[in-house]
Amino acid sequence: MMIRELLPLPALAVLLAVCGTHDLRAALAQDYPTKPVRVIEPFGAGGGPDLIARAISPKLAELWGQP
Repeated sequence: MMIRELLPLPALAVLLAVCGTHDLRAALAQDYPTKPVRVIEPFGAGGGPDLIARAISPKLAELWGQP
């Protein structure tokens, strides 16, 4: 292994030590989403991506419990 590949490991260890597991558990325990979700589809109406976005949006609303 090259030393360059191992350089991020100490930084990751420091980051985990500073953050601690308590903060991580608190962040993961939050309900998401807490507000209505807007799906932004950057292509024109009636195209393939638009049809897919419209098809999956109701299922996401059902799963997330948000409109």
